[in-house]
Amino acid sequence: MARKAREKSSTGFYAVLLRGEEENIFKTKKNKDLFEQLMNDNFGGKVYDIKFKNDSVTVIVKESSNGLGYDMKPVLISFARTYNRERGMTGKVFKDRFKSLPINSPSDNVDFGKSNYISKPKQEKQKAEKKIQEEPKREQKKKNDMPTWLL
Repeated sequence: MARKAREKSSTGFYAVLLRGEEENIFKTKKNKDLFEQLMNDNFGGKVYDIKFKNDSVTVIVKESSNGLGYDMKPVLISFARTYNRERGMTGKVFKDRFKSLPINSPSDNVDFGKSNYISKPKQEKQKAEKKIQEEPKREQKKKNDMPTWLL
């Protein structure tokens, strides 16, 4: 199933939420400074607010003509590589794609409520799991049934 398209902002301003895979990803000042530096370098002074929690960060930014996804990509890749290299780890640093809410006017209240933290509501998830279980299982071909040039 394809994901829902990102809502476009008429002003170009967005509130972006990133959640870390670990609970204390932004606990140290070094990680906060690195993320802030990467945001400023890649957005060219169009970062208006950054709020850190131990496991997440919320940023108010103005997108470029390329779009928000292209603007965020180098930030996320650079931070993940540095974070993993320092810890001698590999794999995911952030839980999911970043979430964004468009800011269309100065009076817009940006709130990433609990519903935005969950990728799918519980009922939808249960329906999807049930549907997967009900699908007929595909039979695998035996090795002897395949042509010899595939073996």
